[in-house]
Amino acid sequence: MHPMRTQYAAIIGRLIWYLIWSLGPVLGLNQAAMAGLSHDEALEAVRSGKILPILTIIEKVEREYNGRVVEVELENDEDGNTGMTYEINLITAEGRFLEFTVNARTGEIIGLGGRGIGGERD
Repeated sequence: MHPMRTQYAAIIGRLIWYLIWSLGPVLGLNQAAMAGLSHDEALEAVRSGKILPILTIIEKVEREYNGRVVEVELENDEDGNTGMTYEINLITAEGRFLEFTVNARTGEIIGLGGRGIGGERD
């Protein structure tokens, strides 16, 4: 894929992500609701230190994998094995699509998949 097309796709993806997040409350959508948590429960989890703020996780993943996050979901593990996780989709500078599962409490990447994952980390 042409480098300009890759950059354009990343910018469009990021713009769509920001629009969804900024319009989410107006449309009745939010990250906590997708996880089965109330907004207050998710906010309290961050304030009490049970989970890391999503911006901390986004900055880490974007830096380590040289890409842009295009989607994030906060998931609550139903069976209680991993607790809450962030499910993150990222497009690398080379245009590869990666999917991460990140422990929301520790920031540890506990799952990685997607197209073109070989050798992505610095």
